[in-house]
Amino acid sequence: MTTLADLRAEIRDICDVSGSSFHLDYDLNKYINRSLSKLQTMMINTFDSSYFIQTGSFDLSLVADQQDYDIAAMDYHKIVAVDYYDGSYRYNCLISPWGDRNDYQRIDSPYVYNNESQYAVTFFGNKIKVVPTPTSSNGSLKFWFIPNRVNLVSDSDSVNAEIPASYLDWVMYDVAIKIKIKAEEPIGEVKTMRDDVERLVREDAQNRITKQIRYAPDEDHQTDYPLHWRRY
Repeated sequence: MTTLADLRAEIRDICDVSGSSFHLDYDLNKYINRSLSKLQTMMINTFDSSYFIQTGSFDLSLVADQQDYDIAAMDYHKIVAVDYYDGSYRYNCLISPWGDRNDYQRIDSPYVYNNESQYAVTFFGNKIKVVPTPTSSNGSLKFWFIPNRVNLVSDSDSVNAEIPASYLDWVMYDVAIKIKIKAEEPIGEVKTMRDDVERLVREDAQNRITKQIRYAPDEDHQTDYPLHWRRY
């Protein structure tokens, strides 16, 4: 595992300032944490949330006649998915933009197609709005999310294991650029190396996951309902 101390040492070697006291550990730690946050955001956006999905989850019980719920305790960077659990089955909740918050006030069909929930969820700040308003306290929501990154503080603190070691070169070059700018030195060579790593990260995203096409059964919907339809 790569530690904070490892990153500082590598960055000093890149900048050829290993024996210099000009760049304090405090400053390097600050630069490293900022660059790690930028790398995480780039990976999340590039890989479409394939990285950093929280192992656990955040559960929220629905309450009759309550539409707004507080989710500040989740401390999330980005929501990946929301499930609705009715006590027997789990369904996919539609994550709706704020402008569509009133578009799902009524459900006309007793069937749910392709395992989609009867509820939609809209986010605003640290709260959510569940549409339509639950009519009972039965059921719960499960949130799958990417957590906020925790800063490295101690020398022995290690980088998130889900970041491939080769991607950390981007962090080291990004910090090296800041050091060189502060020292009024040219950054062209280091910036080129950082851009090369970023290009490789984005190319990796094209091959990391092969999406599977889900085919619906060829059945007569007039007589039988396929298994991916559920009756409430």
